[in-house]
Amino acid sequence: MAQETSQRPPTREIQRYLPCYTENYSTEKDVDLRNIIVRGLPQGDRTDIEQFQRICRNELHIDSPAIKFSRRLGKSVPNRIQPILYTLSNEDDATRILQIARNLRYSDDQYVRNSIYINPDLTKAESKARYELRIARGDAHHQSANVMEHK
Repeated sequence: MAQETSQRPPTREIQRYLPCYTENYSTEKDVDLRNIIVRGLPQGDRTDIEQFQRICRNELHIDSPAIKFSRRLGKSVPNRIQPILYTLSNEDDATRILQIARNLRYSDDQYVRNSIYINPDLTKAESKARYELRIARGDAHHQSANVMEHK
């Protein structure tokens, strides 16, 4: 039997599997566009919603978004912080938060700077496709760096 070799598809092939947000989506997908995942917020004295609104106000410098729903994802494991799913009232708030979430990397608060991450709520297929894109970009970057070294 011949062994199958696993090759990464080219970037264009991967991009074809990523959703285009200009297309019409079902009601279920519309809800997903209002969802965001926040990693690194520990359980504390404040509710998850209060903590997230504080991050939005103090770190992202935006008014507190209207949150319809929040819940911790996965099983509770000692010494591990569960990610939190937030469903916002509208897609525009989610998009705006996701666009400026990188500003957390410049926070004065070391914990926020190093531990809090805000990401879109993706399906497993979307997550895998984005991962493959990152890998392909990294490979392309390393290949171009190697070419530059050999010149």
